Amino acid sequence: ALQVLGNVLGDPNISETSKTAFLEEARRLMQEGGTIIVNENITPMPPKELNEMLLRCGLKIDQLVDAESPEYSETAKLYDQDLRSFSRKPYIAYCKLT
Repeated sequence: ALQVLGNVLGDPNISETSKTAFLEEARRLMQEGGTIIVNENITPMPPKELNEMLLRCGLKIDQLVDAESPEYSETAKLYDQDLRSFSRKPYIAYCKLT
């Protein structure tokens, strides 16, 4: 799996052009059958907007794990994150080729 570092795609200070280039490069490096993991926890964009951006780059959300699921809580523990401190609902999206 290739992990796309979190809080990049929802960051309002990063241009759409840069985000698209970032995803296109991640897709180029992705091995057949691989997964790109998007971890958005501080500045998450709505999942619908994320999926639209991914589709433009030849990717799609295969599984979305939101902050209320047990899987997310286990992952958040790795980063010592307090989920109550986020103003928007964080998530992890597992993405595949379209």
